[in-house]
Amino acid sequence: MLDFKGGAASSLKEEFDERIRYRMETSKYKQYMIDTLYEDPHYGFLNKNFEPIITNVGDQFENLQNFEDLSLPAQRALPFVVKAFKGFREQFMDRTRAENFSVPMLLGAVVPIKSHQSYDILYKEYLDNMILQYKANSGNYASYQKNALIEDLIKTIKVFPITQSGFVLSRHCPISTTGLSLELAELSYSTDQDKGVIMDSDSYLCLLKDAKSWGFYVDRNNPWRLICNLNSTYTSGNLQMYKPGVDNEYILSRFFRRKTQYEDIQSVFKMFQSFGINNLTNEELLDYTVLIRMAETDMDPNMYGKITQEVNDIYRLYSNNYPSDPYKGSSAILGKYCSMRLKEMHSNRVKGTQLTPTSSQVQNISQQGYT
Repeated sequence: MLDFKGGAASSLKEEFDERIRYRMETSKYKQYMIDTLYEDPHYGFLNKNFEPIITNVGDQFENLQNFEDLSLPAQRALPFVVKAFKGFREQFMDRTRAENFSVPMLLGAVVPIKSHQSYDILYKEYLDNMILQYKANSGNYASYQKNALIEDLIKTIKVFPITQSGFVLSRHCPISTTGLSLELAELSYSTDQDKGVIMDSDSYLCLLKDAKSWGFYVDRNNPWRLICNLNSTYTSGNLQMYKPGVDNEYILSRFFRRKTQYEDIQSVFKMFQSFGINNLTNEELLDYTVLIRMAETDMDPNMYGKITQEVNDIYRLYSNNYPSDPYKGSSAILGKYCSMRLKEMHSNRVKGTQLTPTSSQVQNISQQGYT
């Protein structure tokens, strides 16, 4: 019996040992699973160019689809995910007609209990709460000077990012915002006992195999969560229906995604406004955005001068060409450098190393702003 005690252990040592035991037990299912906690935390949030992306759900969620009679109308996912789930469920539930075959414990009727969550709502709630917390902790926040505010924010920016691009790659942004996932139960993410109950079921391996054949991963850390495998043969075939003969990455970008880098300058502007700072020049706004994105991606502080020069030059040259979005060119330049950095970080992750921010880097960057 898989009696996991992770999340409810009686000591730190037992907690550590139980978490290790859980990972060892689930390692035999790795071909069916994805680990979005340790190994692929940015799955669904980066395109092939390492640009942060979010799902373009449409103004009225028209790019999402519900599961019809399988779930409540509020439960939605991307259309190709819904189609795949219906096929998976029909095949798996057909098996329950056989003698001695039953649904894994705790998975009920194998229907979506939780699916898409609004990225825009979650980001707004996150930013509002973060700003309120800073104001509560800072005392007289109304006296903040621009550079002093940035220095305070950068101290914790790796944990509490500011921009949309920072948020989407943080632990605060759940995979449910991608429209690629759905959950078959409402259980605790932090305790492992129920996870063991599900995986101990005789039919669980069959569920894993059926899910894989219909283009799904199962979340290694939450074994009731299905996540669309964008690289599977089945998913690829579904995507080709939107524009046959075209690269799937293009289809996803064209119909279902938007890049967050074009929202980052506005995020910084609104953040300053929230602290009552309304006198930013364009140059200050651009420079502070560079400062913040460099800190969020732990970029080499020696790059600051080069990037700010390019970002400001592009603004001066081309802002008049895009009256509806004068910062478009500057956002693209900054996004290019951030994507290069993210690619480097992911390369190091694959090699088994982890880049972590240092206090000296953050301090050096924050000292290059305005007063």
